[in-house]
Amino acid sequence: MQAKKLLIPALLPIVGFSLHGQQTMAEFSICDKAGIALDGGGDNASLQCLCDKNDLTVFESETGAGVSVIVTAEHPWVAKGIIVVAADDVSQAPSQMTLYGKNEADGTWTRIGRFNSAKYAGPYTSYVGKTLASQTGAYRQFKFEVNKVASGSKLKIAEMQILGYPQPDAENVAVDAFGKFSAPENTDNLWAISGGNYNSAVNIRNVKATYGVENAWIDFTFESPAVIDGYAVTANMSSASNMRPNTWELLASDDGENWVTMDMRNNDGVFDIDNYQQRYELPSRGAVIDYAAAADRLYEVMFEKFYRDYRGGKYLVHSWNEDPEKINTGFNYWWHAHVIDAFTDAFMRTKKQIWRMRSLQVKTAMSGGGQSLWNTFFDDMEWMAIACIRAYDNYTVDRADWLRDARQLFEWIWAGWSDVEGGGIAWNSGSGINSKNSCSNAPAIIIAARLYSLTGEQEYLDKAIMIYE
Repeated sequence: MQAKKLLIPALLPIVGFSLHGQQTMAEFSICDKAGIALDGGGDNASLQCLCDKNDLTVFESETGAGVSVIVTAEHPWVAKGIIVVAADDVSQAPSQMTLYGKNEADGTWTRIGRFNSAKYAGPYTSYVGKTLASQTGAYRQFKFEVNKVASGSKLKIAEMQILGYPQPDAENVAVDAFGKFSAPENTDNLWAISGGNYNSAVNIRNVKATYGVENAWIDFTFESPAVIDGYAVTANMSSASNMRPNTWELLASDDGENWVTMDMRNNDGVFDIDNYQQRYELPSRGAVIDYAAAADRLYEVMFEKFYRDYRGGKYLVHSWNEDPEKINTGFNYWWHAHVIDAFTDAFMRTKKQIWRMRSLQVKTAMSGGGQSLWNTFFDDMEWMAIACIRAYDNYTVDRADWLRDARQLFEWIWAGWSDVEGGGIAWNSGSGINSKNSCSNAPAIIIAARLYSLTGEQEYLDKAIMIYE
């Protein structure tokens, strides 16, 4: 696609973001465009698993301490930190590591990071370490050295990444020679991005965040139409990580008025590393994305990996693993309310009755074979009630059952109401009457209002207003 203007607005309040079990590694690292080899040669079939961005594949070595891996990039990079993901046995993860950069002039190695006492929260979790604060040199070749394993002599690593930024960045076309950056008036240091200074951060002050960020954007206007195949975002100092954007949209326009979305990122991980760059490739077909096909493919994988029989219905297992013994076959009730929502969306898109049947199968499983949709958590039942109402709104067969279930769920939910602390619905039936959370009250307002609009019964409107007030 040809783009004359590029706009990157943040979509949500810029807040701190903590990694959880599913976000153990970065979207991009120096290793992605580099070759890896064992220092001194040698052969290890599992070496290809070290930097493949798949924590289900594992690099293993019978010799732990002393293992060195050479990472050779196409262009010089300034390394700012590392991420190491433990495998299934934390005792075999590295606890002490060193990172070196090679001086091409004389072939010597400079130590740029020493990582002592690395800790992991559990299997398949990550350790994040910064390089030395004084480290500003750019290197094309790095050496990752394991100095000590947590326990024993064998080494296992699910993933290793080196984070940093290119120096110089020969691939960047968003520079003064090709166009001009602009931003809101409340922006400081815009020169840093236009000059490629990765150690200084653009600061957008007084960001409005009532319903998402409204005045946080950066615009680059090319002098003539340009084709781009990706973009990069460089982090600021980790001490100010709560000011980093974690959700944004990349848009393009030919006239500055009509925009198309080229990429969108939600809750992108923030690592405790200074000034590292994340790169994002754009689809080769530009802004034309077949979201329906993407949704269908996700459903295929979901049915293949997660779908299970249960009490005459179907449910999704809590998590999947290539090793059948590691599959968590349990489930979360409220997740399945969203499954029904997703199936309702698919029915609205395709008009195929199979999605109505699948919604019914999930409801059957969650009710223990059609017995009861009751759950000890009031907020969980609220998500289920909203899903039932949406099913009632959109399905054309057996609609009455969905409305009946929504009414029954709200009756149980209302049992959590008390006048204590100004009134409200408790979080769950065992949390006590003082636990009045937003998650158990805001959805209840929606349910009561929707039931009033569907039935005309005044008590639902009265209760919606009671909760709201």
